[in-house]
Amino acid sequence: MKPVAASTYKILAHTAVTDFNYSDTVDWAGEMMMLGHETENLLILASLTKPVNYFETVKYLNAAISELGLSLALGKDGIISYSRYYIIQIAKGLNVKQNLERICKFAIDIDYKSSIYDFCKLSWAWHDLDWTDNNGMQWYWEGATKDNIEQISIDTAKQWLTDNKSHIDNWPVQ
Repeated sequence: MKPVAASTYKILAHTAVTDFNYSDTVDWAGEMMMLGHETENLLILASLTKPVNYFETVKYLNAAISELGLSLALGKDGIISYSRYYIIQIAKGLNVKQNLERICKFAIDIDYKSSIYDFCKLSWAWHDLDWTDNNGMQWYWEGATKDNIEQISIDTAKQWLTDNKSHIDNWPVQ
């Protein structure tokens, strides 16, 4: 089984995200091709020029998803799938603070306070800890300090991934 790009989680949720950036699909298609996937619609997507036209792109995107044997993540599954991309980045220790902020902004935009809400609390705690005049105090995450907030975020992301399996977790993700 060929691996899929980590951004596949984000791409499969495109219908669940109000302000989804369809230009990301061009990069995703290129990543998938580099991982050995070749379908007609994936090739077309990879060849599009950014910024893309939504109506043109969504047609090829949905066809490519189908050709790859994947399915769209809708509703709550879409929210989880979209968030999963950023949570994977956090678990890998990549741009932890920025990815927390992205998940938090997304959660606020959709008024969603379920399983991704902890990432908002971590983002807010980190923000408070960055203030130079608050004596290292924050009220969002017990025990979090400037010295351990990043590691707490990484550990929380790893646990979230364990607790929230996805239908494409059987595919190796790069």
